[in-house]
Amino acid sequence: PDAVQILASIEDFSKENRWLKVAGGEKGQILESIISPGDRVLEVGSYIGFTALRLAQHGCEVVTIEADPLNAAVAQEIVEMASLATMDGTGTRGSQISSRVKICVGRASDWLSSGLLDPVDVIL
Repeated sequence: PDAVQILASIEDFSKENRWLKVAGGEKGQILESIISPGDRVLEVGSYIGFTALRLAQHGCEVVTIEADPLNAAVAQEIVEMASLATMDGTGTRGSQISSRVKICVGRASDWLSSGLLDPVDVIL
């Protein structure tokens, strides 16, 4: 499945199970209406990487911080799966998705005070 199919599957799962902490549906549409391709986004709380993938697909550069190493690993797998499936003959589209998402594991306060993060346009 490509990025669009993965995002749709996650949204479908959340609807069927009545809850999943993702920015899909109306929340996703609102989010996409306030960002622009090329925006640098800092997301605090990756969960499974849904929002990071959605923003990367929209053309944003995303740094996402996740305290739970298991959630971070799931998010990384989802981004990589979407990147591989989205590749065209040259590998450009897929590699652009994965290169737009950086997943940082640890506490947000530690990352924010580290000085290792670049300036951003949007904080979620």
